[in-house]
Amino acid sequence: MKKMIMASLVGICAVAIVISFFMPWAKASTSATRVAKGVKQSMDGTSFGAKIGKYFDVATQAISGMGDINVNTIVSGYDMPAMVHKKSSHVAVALAMVYVKDASNLDTKVLLIYLVPLFALACIALALLGLKNILFVAIMGLVSGIISIVGFFKIATTDMSSMVVQISIEKGLWLTLWAYLVIFAISIVWVVIDRKKA
Repeated sequence: MKKMIMASLVGICAVAIVISFFMPWAKASTSATRVAKGVKQSMDGTSFGAKIGKYFDVATQAISGMGDINVNTIVSGYDMPAMVHKKSSHVAVALAMVYVKDASNLDTKVLLIYLVPLFALACIALALLGLKNILFVAIMGLVSGIISIVGFFKIATTDMSSMVVQISIEKGLWLTLWAYLVIFAISIVWVVIDRKKA
């Protein structure tokens, strides 16, 4: 009976992960002033940068005087690979860079994002198989633990305030990571209960 309850909870978490894949994962807000400052910083130390740097300062002051222009973009997990591939969204690229530090072949690497809901569905299958064999529960715990812990670690150790495009993590990604963490916790409890019975 306890195993069935735990398998059901895994199923609920997995469904939440699939749904959250289509929810907002990140929101980016930037302004014309912030972009101008970011461009200027990237050119500092170059001879070309020294020549036109003063013009960027004038432009930044002029924009600030008129009232800055803010741009907001929202991206879901489902949207990310297409947006990165087309390079149509700086927020998608910036969020991808939180998890993939090496920008080479980023449009190919970001396709791995589709594994997030697939692993959730795999967790349902592993939970059902775990009713008969505890090894499948251990595999489920390993997969969900890696996804949730690495996900939280990457967000915690990335300084998003220093980016030209300022990113805020939205409820879709938080729900995904928390759901995987709950599956990880269920797996641990399940294994402990099974070992006690043995």
